[in-house]
Amino acid sequence: MAEKVTGADIARLAHVSGSTVSRALDPRSSWRISAEKRKRILALCEEYGYSLSVRKNDPHPKTFKVGLLLGFMDADLKNISFMIRQLCDHLQASGYALTLIRVDFSSSEMSRHVRRIIRSDIADIYIVGEYLLQGQTLELLHKVSSRVICFYTTMSGGKYLKHYPWISSIGYDYEVAFMSAVEQLPGELLSDLVFFGKDNEPSADKIQLLRKCLRQKGKNKFRFLKILFGSGDRTTLPSWGYRTGRRAVREKIGSLLGHKLFWCAGRPSAEALCDELSDRGQVCGRDFEIVTFQSASELLRNYDPVDDDFNFLITNPDEFAWRLSELALALVDDPSPRHISIPVGFQLSRSLAERSGKKENER
Repeated sequence: MAEKVTGADIARLAHVSGSTVSRALDPRSSWRISAEKRKRILALCEEYGYSLSVRKNDPHPKTFKVGLLLGFMDADLKNISFMIRQLCDHLQASGYALTLIRVDFSSSEMSRHVRRIIRSDIADIYIVGEYLLQGQTLELLHKVSSRVICFYTTMSGGKYLKHYPWISSIGYDYEVAFMSAVEQLPGELLSDLVFFGKDNEPSADKIQLLRKCLRQKGKNKFRFLKILFGSGDRTTLPSWGYRTGRRAVREKIGSLLGHKLFWCAGRPSAEALCDELSDRGQVCGRDFEIVTFQSASELLRNYDPVDDDFNFLITNPDEFAWRLSELALALVDDPSPRHISIPVGFQLSRSLAERSGKKENER
């Protein structure tokens, strides 16, 4: 009777390691090796009648749960509450539950907490926000990447993932919206543009993208004034952002008065600026225009209908939640990494849309 072929024999014949043979025969990890190498290993296995016996005790038995890791839980639940609501609905319709998992955000404890959570098998798939993508935690997430999805809602989130392609990701693409704004906003407004917002990394990314879009549209001569406030301020609740923004407008009012277009880094700073200028007799849509961000969730309309006359860069948390739930469910059965980008839209203010319509009619 011929001696039984082992995994080590297949590895020797294929000129690979034994772990590579095991990985090629396990659908949860086969995507990590090249198609050519996997094809060669499978052909040898078939030729010699070798198969990898799957352990009866699956190291990751299905829990039918998707874990959402949160650091600043109170702030996170407020900032992405509507997306969480929609995510729960989509997952529950497929027999899954969303489990909220708190992570200690301190630099000394975060990696330890994440490691313990991943090893505990609380959930089948883990969703993490961009604030977790740093140092040892990012390296750890990369090692268990077949079960991790990173979501990012700012422009800075995606850049941390460039060197970690095995982590699945989903995020907003702002460039199309910025280009659309540069194309649709009148040139006389763009030539008198002020960027107003918190002095932090997201604002820096928005400024960089705005400059890029202006250059691509041949508007190099348009230089804009930057007015930033709250350097090092880590407040995340919208109400706090409004108060610090209002205080910053009062402190910098001399630099803000008289300008025609304000590109605000966030909705709280836009509302603070608009309210302070309105108290001084100026009218949004007549004396000045504001560009800022707005969520287009159907749930948000029911709770907080928007009637501000702003130019909006529009994100869609409903689509985000649906695409995120579909990604999580897909990874349960096929761990091949996927990267999803959701475009952000742009909408002119009522005042500018009416002016544009009148000009078209006059022509």
